[in-house]
Amino acid sequence: MKKFHWLFIFIFFIISGLLLSFKIEYLKEIGLETLFLSIGLFIIFILNHKNILLPTNLRNINRTTILYILALSFLATLLTTYILCLFSYFNIGYFNYSKDSNKITLIEILITLLFSPICEEILFRAGLLSLLIKKIPLHLSILIQGIIFAFLHGLSFKTITFYTALVGGIILGYIFYYTRSVIASILCHFMYNLMGLFIGILVFKITTLFTLVFCIFLCLLCLLIIFFCIQEIKSSSKPLSSH
Repeated sequence: MKKFHWLFIFIFFIISGLLLSFKIEYLKEIGLETLFLSIGLFIIFILNHKNILLPTNLRNINRTTILYILALSFLATLLTTYILCLFSYFNIGYFNYSKDSNKITLIEILITLLFSPICEEILFRAGLLSLLIKKIPLHLSILIQGIIFAFLHGLSFKTITFYTALVGGIILGYIFYYTRSVIASILCHFMYNLMGLFIGILVFKITTLFTLVFCIFLCLLCLLIIFFCIQEIKSSSKPLSSH
């Protein structure tokens, strides 16, 4: 069985390499996500003593948890929107958001909504975060995996994508840790990406001091409610039984 797991991971690495070699953009995107999946499975394989055991923990996926996950997805989208507005207000070129970026193809939408959440959660939360929390404190672990997650999306600390991905990565990290379920973080990731497709509609221009102060207030309010939702998920989740 363990040999089969090795072969399974190896096949995914080969597939990712083949897809990345194509010049078609969406095939490269699928190849990159497949590479993320391969690395994530490899980390999980090592952490679980040469077995691929995904932390699904379905008993923590209840109606209450799902409602808070949906709320967090919506709040993360709002917070991202307000951050975009603030960056735009300060006229920093590489922070400006173009609504044309929402004009994507159907295959890109499918990658964004289905492929990315599964592959990225297996790597960054089930794999990387699980590894980090064995070595360093929880909050630092979540911050580090969030920064790595954001950097691989924005490829620079000077892009808005980095900061929007950082918001999502940190929230997803807490969801995964407190539910101990990659299913929960995949669901939140899916909803966050879905709502992100319409973020251009939500962005508004800050023209007065009042609007600026109000936008900052909305950011702080979102952060406060996000903290509350995470605490509620923490209190409603059942701890894992000791092995």
